[in-house]
Amino acid sequence: MEQTPKYFHFAYAEQMDEYKKLIPCPEAIIKCYMEYEGKIKVPDLLGKTVRVTAHQIPELHTRIKRIADMTGIDTPDVFLYEDFYYGVQAKGITSPRIEISAKTVTDLSEEEFDFLVAREMCRIKHDMVKWALVGEQYFNMVGKIDIIPGVDTLSKTFQLVYANWMRVADYSADCYGYDVVKDIRPCVRAILALILNNVSLASQVNVKEYIGQAADIYQLDDVVYRFSENDEKVPYGPLRIRTLLAYAVKSVMN
Repeated sequence: MEQTPKYFHFAYAEQMDEYKKLIPCPEAIIKCYMEYEGKIKVPDLLGKTVRVTAHQIPELHTRIKRIADMTGIDTPDVFLYEDFYYGVQAKGITSPRIEISAKTVTDLSEEEFDFLVAREMCRIKHDMVKWALVGEQYFNMVGKIDIIPGVDTLSKTFQLVYANWMRVADYSADCYGYDVVKDIRPCVRAILALILNNVSLASQVNVKEYIGQAADIYQLDDVVYRFSENDEKVPYGPLRIRTLLAYAVKSVMN
């Protein structure tokens, strides 16, 4: 039996199993995506981005290849695009790629950037990218037939289970990013930069005070509050940083 990576969130395996039980035919969903929606994206991808290669933006390619080698995966295709927002995101199913906004490369430090790339490499290695997309496609499919009795309940149930898995997958990817960078400070700064979309403001955040907002979240003890929290696919920033700090402390102590 394959050993669970130490950077996996303690609830990851359980949430993954629960999530997979609700997907009736993942291979069929993947096939449909590849035959239609996946193909639709290719022309825009090639026409509106710049591919990072050994001969095109070579320094960035070298850094990305180094992280891929550390992760134990083939170097994925990487595409740069112009955007106002920071962004590093792995996409695709059979041949995952990483799409990066040019602003992310120019504004973030090397360690901050490496953290974001490493976490996406983790998502590729452990098929998190694949299963995230399968869930998205399944949810869209179910949403189109919600007039059938019982489907609405199924949709809401799946939405919560899917969101729970997405959050623990993100926590796990963050922890792997820390394992690559080996310094908690740029990891936290990178997360804050994504939240605020501004590195200058991110540098002014008092991390201890910011994490305190997590306690405020847990005090929202109400059905509506809890539903709103559990519906989120991306972990709340304070919870994300608190989880990452706890992992970093544990890693140092071990």
